[in-house]
Amino acid sequence: MNKKTNGLMAKLGLLAMVAGGLAMTGCSSTKGLDTLHVEQQIKSKDGIIYGIKGGTKSVASICEAFANTNDERCKNQDDFQAINVLVVDFRLVPKAPYGLVAFVPKSVGEIPHTGIVKLRLDGFRPAYFEGLVAPYHNADKECYYSNSAAHSGVVCPKHNWDYRKDLNL
Repeated sequence: MNKKTNGLMAKLGLLAMVAGGLAMTGCSSTKGLDTLHVEQQIKSKDGIIYGIKGGTKSVASICEAFANTNDERCKNQDDFQAINVLVVDFRLVPKAPYGLVAFVPKSVGEIPHTGIVKLRLDGFRPAYFEGLVAPYHNADKECYYSNSAAHSGVVCPKHNWDYRKDLNL
């Protein structure tokens, strides 16, 4: 591909990513609550997953949605921020994106929009924040948001993660 084609593909990919992120930020949306389903798609079964921040949520609304889990973090809601995380966005198949909600300790600071995060899943509850691995979707050649014709997600060679290989798509 030439520079012009590469630039167009990058812009289209970013547009798709932003659209996916916006879809996950709706006030009444339940996107991101099916953590158990996403956890079952991880081939290694270790619960570790990488994604891109797509927006924020109210911690109280997430605690209410996960009320039956008695999550300890909900007892100290003022200590956390809730973020939406896009794990995989499907393009050519009629499949909902894999999205999650994660609690991030406020002591970490604000996670930049499109920042790439490492999360740990543990059943039907908000994901646990493990760290910010790249401040923006294309800031690091060793951890970035990859676009293909069929789907898009995080590829992170420095952390041995590639959504195309590490998830059951």
